[in-house]
Amino acid sequence: MNTIETLKDIRETGGQGRMLLLLLPFWDPLVPPLGLASLKSYLQRHGNYAVSAYDANIEGDFTDIYDRYFGALADFVPEKKRKLLFNMGHEVLKNHTMAFINRTTEPDEVYFGLISEIAYKTFYTQLSQEQLLHMEEIIKLFISRIERYVMNYVEELKPHVFGLSVYSGSLPASLYAFRFVKQHYPHIFTVMGGAVFSNELKPGSPNYHRVLNETPYIDKIVEGEGEILLLQLLNGELPDDRKFYTKKDIKNVSVDLNAVPVPDFSDINMDAYLTVSSSTGRSCPFECSFCSETIFWGRYTKRAPATIIGEIQRLHRQYKKQLIFMCDSILNPVMDPLTDALLEIDDPIYFDGYFRIDKKSQDLKNTIKWRRGGYYRARMGVESGSEAMLKMMHKDITVKQIKQAVINLATAGIKTTTMFVVGHPGETEEQFQETLKLIEELQDFIYEADCNPFQFYYSGQVDSAAWEAQFKKESLYNEKYDDLIFSKTWTLDVYPVREIAYERANRFVEFVEKLGIYNPYKLEDIRKADERWAALHKNAVPSMLEIQHGKIPLSEKRSIAEFKMVDTSDLNLNLDEWNF
Repeated sequence: MNTIETLKDIRETGGQGRMLLLLLPFWDPLVPPLGLASLKSYLQRHGNYAVSAYDANIEGDFTDIYDRYFGALADFVPEKKRKLLFNMGHEVLKNHTMAFINRTTEPDEVYFGLISEIAYKTFYTQLSQEQLLHMEEIIKLFISRIERYVMNYVEELKPHVFGLSVYSGSLPASLYAFRFVKQHYPHIFTVMGGAVFSNELKPGSPNYHRVLNETPYIDKIVEGEGEILLLQLLNGELPDDRKFYTKKDIKNVSVDLNAVPVPDFSDINMDAYLTVSSSTGRSCPFECSFCSETIFWGRYTKRAPATIIGEIQRLHRQYKKQLIFMCDSILNPVMDPLTDALLEIDDPIYFDGYFRIDKKSQDLKNTIKWRRGGYYRARMGVESGSEAMLKMMHKDITVKQIKQAVINLATAGIKTTTMFVVGHPGETEEQFQETLKLIEELQDFIYEADCNPFQFYYSGQVDSAAWEAQFKKESLYNEKYDDLIFSKTWTLDVYPVREIAYERANRFVEFVEKLGIYNPYKLEDIRKADERWAALHKNAVPSMLEIQHGKIPLSEKRSIAEFKMVDTSDLNLNLDEWNF
């Protein structure tokens, strides 16, 4: 049976096909994969499919590879240059794996020349041939484990359809898995989707065209609204003579978020996660210069509070998790109705998610109410401490407003994760120093201060067209490596150059460490960060260790009523004007 016969067989049996959906390494397993769980529940309800969905990132074989590779980088890169190990080390791992799976007849000097350049242009340090060979052995082991992992599931489940949800970091493993499956099981229908099409493989970019034209082992690709697109594709409602499908093929119809079934995580070992995941909407009502969310999803849509509450209550009760990670780009549009609804129920539920500094966060009474409603951690895109940079990034906020929001959230006890972009086009050293000054002023009100150097994609970011008009964009790696690197990394010929941006990011992390602020990536670091937070704020939310056990009583958050105003006179807070 070939692929066409497989599709015909599925359609003739009324959609009673077996489907295997996977998320392959490496994607940080902070939460179980909401996209796969949502697809599983939707397809089983509307298509009568037997769907199995798994996350390979929590498997011991792959966490071992991750630890080995990052351990090698930690040993080989000087301390002052590896402050971004757990942020930017993924670039080295991803591109090394991509080169490995695409290597054909390239001589060693070309292949290892690329691996050396990948490491250099991430950590700006030269690795020895011995060090490169050590890392190469880890990649070989990784690929052999991918083969075994995929083979085991395919042999056990005998799927008609093999689908992968792909992120930038998981692209190499995903491409290899598709190739492996098609080589050994040519009758299986292969489908690719995922967030990678919002940036690295943005439609219209050279990377997109390469994946579209040079991956015969991928039968179909869907971008956005995967529930509707995949269902219609399998049901024969989309033309079979195409490889790539978008919202335009369904007349820009969006999934009714108030009618979708609860995500189905039943195949996944939920004990491997600290939280369970849900969402309140799709896209974002704002447009930061470097972001691709609105370009990918289009118009912002949100769910009704009753729908959100019903879902998270069910997830809480089914999986015994008190902390729900909301996977939205932003929670602001639903923050008040969501916390109001949580205050009306008797489930001791907390939620974690992204927040944009706004007018309501300038009032401590609001942040106290959100804390009482279960807001556990506010992940805020502060981005910069420079007024000029904030304007350039289209943040529509001021430094004064940032200070007040962070102080109010922290005083309420909500963990404050402040995220920054370092090296944005046009950022001067003086503006970078303003960012460090802001963090120093707010150090007791910041739970975590995280940063990433500015990342440029060929297209898909809000300011892509503006940057293209002003600056030359060029491939990061020499064109002689194109066949190996496959999916190219692009940079702008603009100040600050990539090396300066990465150097500033290293200084950022070093500065934050000296202030005693943790950027917790491991459980021990989370424990220390939680102890620090509890010592600083009497209203501090429970620690991750406490909440992981799932025994925090409802009275904990409901008792947050009185608070002590902090002295902010030295922070120059004069909020007499709001820019929204």
